[in-house]
Amino acid sequence: MKLLGVAAALALGIGGTTVSACAAAQEAPMPVVGGWSAVAADDAGVRAAADAVLAQTGRTGVTITAIADAQQQVVAGMNYRFALTLSDGSRLRVQVYRNLSGNYEITASEQIEPQAMVPGGWGAADAADPEVKAAADFALAQLNRPGATIAAIGNPRQQVVAGMNYGFVLTLSDGTRWDVTVYARFDGTKQLTAAKQVKD
Repeated sequence: MKLLGVAAALALGIGGTTVSACAAAQEAPMPVVGGWSAVAADDAGVRAAADAVLAQTGRTGVTITAIADAQQQVVAGMNYRFALTLSDGSRLRVQVYRNLSGNYEITASEQIEPQAMVPGGWGAADAADPEVKAAADFALAQLNRPGATIAAIGNPRQQVVAGMNYGFVLTLSDGTRWDVTVYARFDGTKQLTAAKQVKD
């Protein structure tokens, strides 16, 4: 009888350990493979990918002035895509693959043509533009997210009105994303006219 009791206790102990291990395994976060996610433009991986693009395009004497709309995708390695603004005034939208050995390959690249601003119509804007940044900072202050900072400004756009409307998707350091519109008057004052949390 004692032997049976010991055996039962051992079985329960082993079973309990197994269940606990399984529960811990289920609670551990798993990386999502295949999905694109926003990443800060100053992320080390994004910056290295952008430098690789610049090196492979063979543009001598040209530097990167801005990186916008940065995203990454976990594959067997990592995909990055972003818009580059270069010191020669050109803008490129590129996708770069970094393999597990750390080598880079440009898998897609297109020139972004400047869009003429038409009063009343929305046009593309540059996330590095000081006016866009100022509008983004204003929006963050109005969103009332204590302690949060701007991690990325995505899909920047502008609209000529009696002043200027700025629209963009803000990715914040607290993990939230917001599609916002800010109206900038001629006198320099601003108003947050639209703000909607983006649910992935």
